[in-house]
Amino acid sequence: MPPVALFIAIVHAAVASAPQHHVTVQVLSKYTPDQIELRSRVARHLVSIQGDELSLNQQPAGRRLEFPFSTWRVRSGDAFDRSYRGALRISAENGSLAILVVAAIDDYVADVVASETLPQTPFEALRAQAIVSRSYVLATRNRHKNADACDLAHCQLFRASHVSPRHHAEARRATLSTKQLVLRLASDHIARAVFHSACGGHTASPHEVFGGNDETGAQAVADIECPPMRWTAAIARDAAAIVGRSLFGVGNGTWEFTYGDAGIVSEVVDRDTGVVVRGDVFARAFDRALDWGVVRSGRFTISPTSSGLELRGTGHGHLVGLCQQGAANLAKRGQSYRQILAHYFPLAEIKPL
Repeated sequence: MPPVALFIAIVHAAVASAPQHHVTVQVLSKYTPDQIELRSRVARHLVSIQGDELSLNQQPAGRRLEFPFSTWRVRSGDAFDRSYRGALRISAENGSLAILVVAAIDDYVADVVASETLPQTPFEALRAQAIVSRSYVLATRNRHKNADACDLAHCQLFRASHVSPRHHAEARRATLSTKQLVLRLASDHIARAVFHSACGGHTASPHEVFGGNDETGAQAVADIECPPMRWTAAIARDAAAIVGRSLFGVGNGTWEFTYGDAGIVSEVVDRDTGVVVRGDVFARAFDRALDWGVVRSGRFTISPTSSGLELRGTGHGHLVGLCQQGAANLAKRGQSYRQILAHYFPLAEIKPL
């Protein structure tokens, strides 16, 4: 058997024996790499695209490669340099490398907690985050083709190699101290538990933000531990018209707003077309037009200006479920992760897998 074929056969056997409780994560897709270098403690490989197939160490290797569980450093020139603990699955797709990490659930959750929280976050808040992140990924499997999740905010950030070793160690300790624990609904299904940066004093109703049936276990609750987090966004008239056309089919700006719990915009209706969009969708469309990070939440008021529109709001994120700022402050006041989660998820209970 040729060396490359023998290597692939051995690796397929190793991946097949991987732990049952794992998460498959689509990583680095925004870079569309055509060549990467892989390194572990015992191996170094060069993987690239050769036509519509893969090349492994400059030898033809078919359309898919698998590498066994290890800590892998994945590099592509100056584009990225990341480390992952897990098995790797690499395939050729549309002229680039599609990279999947098959991670043990606790390795994945620890990396998410490290990626999604700030250094110095209190330990009990990290434990609450671990249970939320574990619940979310297990309740929302298969969000992507051949993958349970991605490494972007669309799912949960999975970039722990970019955080300090100390913060990562704390995140891992928090994850292992809550091992096997998830939030469960009254139906005993795992809750689609969600989180956001800062609620600005009050979380939002899942139904008003996401619509449909609520499977998060969260409710709109007051949160005096989170400050208002005020923001202002100026929207030029032309940009407002473009966003209006993308959402409603017209750019006249003849909109009516329906407000829900604590000032959340639940719906926006265009009076000319009758088209209705959720407030969070409206806010994200304007934030996208401003290149992100400006329209920070769906709690806002809107008013005309001489040059377009001005949005004024509070909070950061979709405002549903765990408020990370509020959770950190609750932990600083001595509350446990159980008390924190009971506050933000009154319709769910902490139970074992």
